[in-house]
Amino acid sequence: MRIARRIALLEMLVMLALASQGAAAQADKKTENPESAAQNGNAAVNKPLNVYRLDFALSEFVDGKKVNTRNYTVTAREDEMNKLRSGARYPVATATVDKGAQFQYLDVGVSIDCRVVERGAYLELNAVVDSSDIEGADAHGIPNPSIRQSPVIGQMKSDIRSLIRPGTPTMVSSMEDPASKRRFQLDVTATKLN
Repeated sequence: MRIARRIALLEMLVMLALASQGAAAQADKKTENPESAAQNGNAAVNKPLNVYRLDFALSEFVDGKKVNTRNYTVTAREDEMNKLRSGARYPVATATVDKGAQFQYLDVGVSIDCRVVERGAYLELNAVVDSSDIEGADAHGIPNPSIRQSPVIGQMKSDIRSLIRPGTPTMVSSMEDPASKRRFQLDVTATKLN
């Protein structure tokens, strides 16, 4: 009986030793440095880091004539979300209180979220471009003080899923303003930087 217990205890110790060796090997794999991973043929580490300059040109047309173009540039790493924000926060009085007014702030300007992925000779472009302005504002975005009512916000938003050729300007969106004779066009040019 004593011998059977000792054999069972010895078997359990051997199994624990083998299990701990397997766990240690797994831990070593998780903490493996990039150089040794590359030597072992890890394809994800060997993939080159591709970086592109994305030039967005947002043009405004009135009666078919180009009246304004705003340019925005993002340096984008491939297959990562890249973001650009430009604009101002505009206060709007929402209520009056004893000694003043309460305000809510509107974000007005341009927001670009984009991701590019190489697809052969093309780039897959996934982007959301949102541009807003205060109707009746001057060239600096300051509303006309003679307008005492709540501001009217004009907005152009485009959710893009497209293929573009690097080095070639590509029109990815065009839309008419239903409240005026304005038309907006969005062109993108991608340039590989590495």
